[in-house]
Amino acid sequence: MLINGAVAKNVFWQVGTAATIGQYTAFEGTIMAHDDISIGTGAFINGRLLSGAQPSGAGAVTLISNTVNLPLP
Repeated sequence: MLINGAVAKNVFWQVGTAATIGQYTAFEGTIMAHDDISIGTGAFINGRLLSGAQPSGAGAVTLISNTVNLPLP
């Protein structure tokens, strides 16, 4: 839950390796992961999913029946 005037476009989560969001979760903000990002079935994302900071460009985002919305400007 975002409070005190916070908006999803200004919330960033920096993850050292991989990130996992559970099933049927509501998530706000941008995830920046070095490796993979896995989103559980039915999760709702209001933000961005950025992965693959390695020089090789490796990194994946796995989605299964999810809704991903870009945050409003």
